[in-house]
Amino acid sequence: MVIFRFRDRRKVAAQHERLHRGLKARDSDTACAALTDYMSALRRQYAKAQDARASQVSSSDQSPSQCVSPDR
Repeated sequence: MVIFRFRDRRKVAAQHERLHRGLKARDSDTACAALTDYMSALRRQYAKAQDARASQVSSSDQSPSQCVSPDR
């Protein structure tokens, strides 16, 4: 799951507003550019979230409690 910090919400809202303006004006160039920019930003944010989750999982894999057999 991608979690946005407060300042990121403003950025996302601005991206949505830009897309909406392009659609409302029936300006396909503006709408396409806004959507392309938004999707690129979303991909970057998602990659950061995946990296953070992977490092959390790898650090928890090395905790001593993970090494103990559940049968004990």
